[in-house]
Formats: sequence, structure tokens, C-alpha cells
Amino acid sequence: MDVGYAAPFYHPIPLDLPKNYELTFGRDKYILKLKAKRGYSELQLIRNGKYKHGYIIKPHSRSISEFKSVIENSMKSTSTFLNAVLLVKYDSNSSVVIHNLSLIEIKDSHVNKVPLKDKDDLINQIYLKFGISKDIARESLSLIKNFYDAWN
Repeated sequence: MDVGYAAPFYHPIPLDLPKNYELTFGRDKYILKLKAKRGYSELQLIRNGKYKHGYIIKPHSRSISEFKSVIENSMKSTSTFLNAVLLVKYDSNSSVVIHNLSLIEIKDSHVNKVPLKDKDDLINQIYLKFGISKDIARESLSLIKNFYDAWN
């Protein structure tokens, strides 16, 4: 299930700011580069000082048919979408992230990353940290064959 960018944006960010917008949270830095490419703004995710992911913000509307191939590709058994676990919960100065077999907890600027042993440990942490039932987590994870990096 994909419900957003998994970033700590608590309010809309205007696109007419006088300079680039930067937000640092734990090991991540989000940079909104205003009018960066072809007059469009670009959002970048920098993790531990390295560019991980980004996208260009195009303000014009698009037809759902324009996304046909992207949607079809995301549903292939080999796609990242079906082979990555990414759960994120933010508070004003803390977050909990489960990314594949890692639990990352951030409080203020302190980052604690804990490797998870296996799918059973992952299911337990999903329940403990996010309150998602173990049965639902187990059923969802049964479809994952490989763990891919959600940010690559």
C-alpha cells in the first residue's frame, strides 16, 4: 500500500518561495529546488549525504491513461513496489521507520538503526511500532520474494 512520499511534511509547501526549501530530519534532508529543471520545481531526498531519490513537480494535471505503463510495471512481481517494505510514522521530533529488515528510530537528531533477523521479527515490529495486526502483516509479507531498496 502506498499512501504518500513517507516524508515529514506537516503542511503544504508553497512553490513561490524566494529560495529553496530545506528540511532535515535525522539522517534525511529534503530539498525543494524551486524552478530547478525546465522551470519546474524538484524535490530531492538526500540520505546520509547521498542523493537517494527525487522527482520533478509538474503543476499541470494529467490523465490517468498517461500512467498506464507505470502502473502496469509497478504491479510486476519483480517491481520494487511489490518487493519493499516501507512503513513510516512521524511526530514533531521523532519518527519510526521500518524499511525491509531494518527498524530505524529517530528522536531529535539521534538515529538508532536496528537490523531485524527475519520475517517473523519484521512482523513483530510492524505490530509493536505501527499496530498492524500480525495476521495482516504476515499475509502481506508472504508475497515478497526479495527486499529491494524503496529509495533506488
